[in-house]
Amino acid sequence: MRPLRIMLADLMYFNKHRGWMQVVPINIGFIGQHLNQEFGKDVDVSLYKNPLDFMEALKKTKPDIIGLSLYYWNTDLNRVVIKKIRSLYGNDVIIIHGGPSTDTEDHEQINFLQSHGADALILEEGEVPFADIVRTCLSNSNQLFSEPINGAVFLKDQELVGGLMKTVQTDLTNLQSPYLSGILDKFIYSDYLPLVQMSRYCPYSCSFCVSGKTRGKLRAFEMDQIKEEINFISKTYIDRPHFALQVADENFGLLKRDLEIAKHFKKVS
Repeated sequence: MRPLRIMLADLMYFNKHRGWMQVVPINIGFIGQHLNQEFGKDVDVSLYKNPLDFMEALKKTKPDIIGLSLYYWNTDLNRVVIKKIRSLYGNDVIIIHGGPSTDTEDHEQINFLQSHGADALILEEGEVPFADIVRTCLSNSNQLFSEPINGAVFLKDQELVGGLMKTVQTDLTNLQSPYLSGILDKFIYSDYLPLVQMSRYCPYSCSFCVSGKTRGKLRAFEMDQIKEEINFISKTYIDRPHFALQVADENFGLLKRDLEIAKHFKKVS
């Protein structure tokens, strides 16, 4: 039996005005890393940032599952891409949307699923819900979307079906670095700015911030892994000293250990 083909894409607009602003897609890197850890050789995971590269690969080989990052700035781009996917393969490809720009209101989720053509919408951390979808596809694909999926919603007979919203699902102490595993290699050896995430969530619920809609314990990756990751990035980008390291933590500086990390940044810079 061949591996399940999974394409993960964090699509952005590429043109002469934005080329230098692209960052390594660590978001889909984490999802791909988790899938590889969970399923090993049973899955074939590929990552994409450039929509032209994505469409080129899509035309060559039909995937089984496609995961698309959802942000306000790429919503229309994703909509166009999904139309292309459906024109090529119809409903034979499972399309999953997820990201911080997902809406919390049921009627908005229904409207989105109806208008965009995706099969499901992951509302929280993506690693575990996406893996649950993959697990069902590997065991019995006919059962997919017959039962609720925790952390995600989908339409069944035009009714919204959602599982438990657990907010925190991913065990960061067991999630290995996508930088160190090599899954992000095609991005780091190019013009993409390095992006790291060392902790997740925010203890506050500010209404003006996308992080305010989630509730979860502020938690962090293992310190040894973080330092090893920073060392790797420092050595890999030594020929590009003008590149700035981007930090995706929602509250870097809130944890006491962040001072130790900051000192390590300075040490290896």
